[in-house]
Amino acid sequence: MRTWILQKWHGYARAVLLFGLVFNAIIFWRPTVDVFNLVKITSLWITGIVSLAIWVAWAAERGAWLPKMRLFWAAGAFLAAVLLSTLFSQDPGLSLIGLYHRYGGLLPFALYAAIALTIVGLYWERPDRLKEIPWAIALACVVMIPLTLWQATKIQCSATAQGPFCIPWRDSNGQPPSFPVGTMGNSNFAGGFMAMAVPMFLYVVLTARNSVVRIVMGVLFAADLLALWFTQTRGAFIAVGVSFLVAAFLYRDKLPRWVRLLAAVGAVGGVLVAVEVLVHPGTKTAPGLFAHAGAFSPFRTGTFQDRGYYWITALRIFRHHPILGTGPDTYYANYPLFRLAKDGAKLGLTITDKPHNIFLEYASNTGILGIGTYLTLVGLALTYGYRRVRQLEGPMRLLLVAFMTTLVAYLVNQFFSIDVPPLAVMGWVSLAGIAVLADPGAVAAREAIAAARASQGPKGMRKKKKVPGAKTSAPYGGTRVTRQGQTRWLVHILAAVGALVLLAVGVRPFWADHLAHNGQQAQANQSPLADVRAAFLHAAAFQPLEPSYLSLAGSLDESQGDGAQDPAARTTSFNAALDRYRQALNLQPENVFYVMNIARVYTRWGATDVAKYGEADKWWQRAVNQDPTDWQVHTQYAGMLASWVAAAPTDAGLRNKTIGQMMAVVRIRPQDAATWVNISKVYLLGGQNSEAKAAATTALSLDPTNADAKGALVSATASSTATSTTGG
Repeated sequence: MRTWILQKWHGYARAVLLFGLVFNAIIFWRPTVDVFNLVKITSLWITGIVSLAIWVAWAAERGAWLPKMRLFWAAGAFLAAVLLSTLFSQDPGLSLIGLYHRYGGLLPFALYAAIALTIVGLYWERPDRLKEIPWAIALACVVMIPLTLWQATKIQCSATAQGPFCIPWRDSNGQPPSFPVGTMGNSNFAGGFMAMAVPMFLYVVLTARNSVVRIVMGVLFAADLLALWFTQTRGAFIAVGVSFLVAAFLYRDKLPRWVRLLAAVGAVGGVLVAVEVLVHPGTKTAPGLFAHAGAFSPFRTGTFQDRGYYWITALRIFRHHPILGTGPDTYYANYPLFRLAKDGAKLGLTITDKPHNIFLEYASNTGILGIGTYLTLVGLALTYGYRRVRQLEGPMRLLLVAFMTTLVAYLVNQFFSIDVPPLAVMGWVSLAGIAVLADPGAVAAREAIAAARASQGPKGMRKKKKVPGAKTSAPYGGTRVTRQGQTRWLVHILAAVGALVLLAVGVRPFWADHLAHNGQQAQANQSPLADVRAAFLHAAAFQPLEPSYLSLAGSLDESQGDGAQDPAARTTSFNAALDRYRQALNLQPENVFYVMNIARVYTRWGATDVAKYGEADKWWQRAVNQDPTDWQVHTQYAGMLASWVAAAPTDAGLRNKTIGQMMAVVRIRPQDAATWVNISKVYLLGGQNSEAKAAATTALSLDPTNADAKGALVSATASSTATSTTGG
């Protein structure tokens, strides 16, 4: 048993870890609501914990653990900052597990750090074996390439087509994505992963021993770059360019002078082009070459303004919560309150859940402690790598450069993107690789091992006299190890039990999502509502910290109540919906959508019970307080008030309140002709004919073909004339 553990378990742990790195990048599973990221992080959870447990058992059997590495302290400080931010978060439960679809909470961070720790434990004695990781990443890309290229052909699956790739891909607006999404569900994520993999893939090509393998991998590398181009991910393009420049800098002592000059010119030219395209100082639009390049272009500038809105909002949140932030993954909850007015006017309820910049995300979510410790960790890793790189030669130097440039590509891409599991783990894998190859503690420990082995002389010489009862030891890397007595079995048992418990807990969210998917399928198949509701509630019971499933159950009751003809049935269904929505809101109190769900139920209920409009008014007021610059929230609030006015037309105070809310809408979006028409109609109800005429005229100036505006103007004019005649 002991010999088996010593000789085999190290290989088992590496195999599981490498499988996890490949699998998390390529897996997606249709029988879940979250087809992509929940499946991916679950696969990382399983393989990461299993590989960690195997390594712990192997290390305990040997009595050889980890060297004293400086990056451990930096990583520990960052995790401590995230822990503190979670403990003092405005939503600790959410910050613990992370936002649905994103998973940027404390536990995911701990998982990535555990994977990085396992990599260090498995490879620090034999850093040459780290080449397995670039091969694993390259293999993941090889699997992604054909699907990405296939999607780029814009071939659509028929309604009856079946198969693993016939997925109804949709973006956040429910539309088919403009660019291929690979196995990531989003073209930015697919492009980001392939960009981060470029240094690893290139290392595989350059170090392949067999010329045939080198040619094959070279062709696949070119295909990877082609697939990356089709994703049209601008951040990924910049990441690849910067990573090549960094590689040239790290190899500057080996490169001809003309190559170094070309790299410098390319760097300056790239910066100038980026400034001209994105900022174009002195002109309102980008140069014609880029402004008219079309949607299929890396130079499109339509979303750059939105990114600016997100970044400014993150800085505003950071300014108000500078020490510990608002808590991991809570940006979505604070974004509506801190967004710019012109952001709310343009984007409305298109509420982003991330600032699309991990540095600003860490700043807003974990404060100065989080962003400070993270930058320290990254800065130390790159510093140690830079100091070490010239001391290495051949494949080992190339391997260190691959990990360093992968980290650089990660940082550059994530300056414009979101940390989802396949991308986030790449950053930690890069840190682990640099730690193994360049951390002074690891280097010193390996040198001590080499010195100890050298002091033993040739095999068979300098044999020490064995003392009965004494412990025998040998340098790390051998099979003669310090015996731990029976305590090693305690470590084995604790590792096995801990792994089983963590696995059992960690797969619950995945299973809950599968149950929720079953509920959606039952709903689509028009199964009894009781069965559909039971499936959603079963999912909520499996994952009690996730409010989405409660919201799904509430939507069923809301729809049932809205369609009910019997007042008693209507009351029962609406009360059930409110109960589900309130439970969801208790889990995420700052989620404006859950507030709007409750407000909407009371609004619908008010159609048959005017007294419910009062409750609706309270909840809509809460919604606009949470998202004050959002024209769509104000519009829905105004719509409820208009319905209330229609039920109580003689209430002057209510009419004025309705007009005030509609005016709030047109202050945000002055070009909203439909709201000006509604203002005119409410004025008419109160006999304010001149005001009604002015509002209708404004609507027609915005939309001359608007039939409702024309009708309102005619009514206002007629009423004004009749009033004048009567008065005369």
